[in-house]
Amino acid sequence: MKKLTCYIGIRDDVINGGAEYIDDEVIVSQNLITSRTRRDESAFIREILAKLK
Repeated sequence: MKKLTCYIGIRDDVINGGAEYIDDEVIVSQNLITSRTRRDESAFIREILAKLK
């Protein structure tokens, strides 16, 4: 099961799609990196750069 975060407006869709929703600024699940909103952009970019290293 993938763990992820997303915009609160689609949380139910993500859960119904079979993912585990976690309310955090950024979630890394295998090769999937997700964040909630534009406010979380710095954490999102930090995780992308960490994966690219």
